[in-house]
Amino acid sequence: MSTSERTRRGFESTHKRTASPPPRHQTSRSPLRLLTPAEADLNTAIKQMVASGATVHRLTVYWAHVQPKGPGEWNEDAWNRYHEIYDKLKACGFQVILNPMGSPDWARITQRQNGNPRAFPSDKWLGYWNLFARELATRFDADSFEIWNEENSIEFWDPTPSQHAPSATAWTNLFCRAASEIRSVRKTAQVGVGGLAVNSQGGKNKIPAGLFLQRAYVAGLKRCTDSFVGFHPYMINAYCINGPNPPMQETDAMAQFRRIRYWMGKYKQGALDVWNTEWGFPSRTFVTSLKKHTSCRYTPQRQAAMIRREFNYLAQLSHLRFAVYFNIRDDGDAYPCGTRATGFSTIGMLPCNWTPAKPSFAVWRSLP
Repeated sequence: MSTSERTRRGFESTHKRTASPPPRHQTSRSPLRLLTPAEADLNTAIKQMVASGATVHRLTVYWAHVQPKGPGEWNEDAWNRYHEIYDKLKACGFQVILNPMGSPDWARITQRQNGNPRAFPSDKWLGYWNLFARELATRFDADSFEIWNEENSIEFWDPTPSQHAPSATAWTNLFCRAASEIRSVRKTAQVGVGGLAVNSQGGKNKIPAGLFLQRAYVAGLKRCTDSFVGFHPYMINAYCINGPNPPMQETDAMAQFRRIRYWMGKYKQGALDVWNTEWGFPSRTFVTSLKKHTSCRYTPQRQAAMIRREFNYLAQLSHLRFAVYFNIRDDGDAYPCGTRATGFSTIGMLPCNWTPAKPSFAVWRSLP
């Protein structure tokens, strides 16, 4: 498989990679980013993704959006909006990775009902998660599904007052249920592990990617025939300061990639690929608590240089597919539309108001 095949580029545009050759470029993330904007913004986003050379998009579909009131009623307006996005992407030649995620308030115990769509469903309602997964596969003719997002981080597992720590056992149950339902409708669908966060520092609320995958295998993941393992190799904090940069093979992201591959091999899953379904770099300086409130000094020029560097490094790794960048555009409250500057608010290749493009956009277009 050639480098250009293996590292097909894309974007994620749904709410913060061996099978047939993957797409060359990919751009996507955050369902809310394409789900709620005006039609002009949606059309502009897709137009710019096409112009960037991307060919893959990861589209998160929140259960809470399509069934907010209870198990007896689907929100057809929400389904139609997701389908509008999906159909426009497909019409432009994109491969769309569907990413089912979260739960509505009614599918959780009372103390966990805070309106956040990312939280996992409580045990009593797990059967309705099955129905959601089957409904998603029935309504969309996608060939790849990624189950959950960064399930090894509490922000995407239980962002509710109960603050349940990430559980590989509970997530594996959700995966197995979804995989069974999806494949009952889409016989040849690829159904993979939701993109794991690096989380090298560890702790009960942020489990390192490799350790979480090991625990998932212990919980029975292999029996449910996962097709790939999603991973998010962010290296933002490894390159906080201008000056001597560590070799990429020495970053936390690559240490966790090696752990993932180790456990895949141990459980005789080494023939499967890891799919890079989210990564990126900011374009403005921000303060990070991970480095004792160090200022991570980024500029638009440095963002572009780091995107080129990481892309080219990842492209030469075996068993790593795709480069789904997060995101095509900055957050709406980032400069110049606002003053916000965090690690992710200025991660886009285009500013919040779309023009002018940052240097990273031209770099992205030039990548193989």
